Amino acid sequence: MLDPAFDPRQCRQDTLQRLQRWLDLLEQRVEALLQEEMKPAECEMAYDRHITLMMRLLKMRQEYSAVQHTFATQAYIHSIIEEPAADDEAGGQDELATHTTEQP
Repeated sequence: MLDPAFDPRQCRQDTLQRLQRWLDLLEQRVEALLQEEMKPAECEMAYDRHITLMMRLLKMRQEYSAVQHTFATQAYIHSIIEEPAADDEAGGQDELATHTTEQP
């Protein structure tokens, strides 16, 4: 069972932060590889490994960002749907009556 204090949004945010830290670390490693004296084959293999890892991490970041964007969109839609219901209770129908009785 899930812990009641478990918040999926915080978990996603934590995951995105960790992914970004890994990407930053890999970027630093690629810059360090540029300054190292290596044989061409070794250099190519090292770049290939780093680029492959970066692509995987970027893909994961994109997937988590899309999920986070979906939650933000759902929250926005929910707030739009809930807002008119509150207006109706507070006299939103009077506003509708005003618009229907006004004639150009």
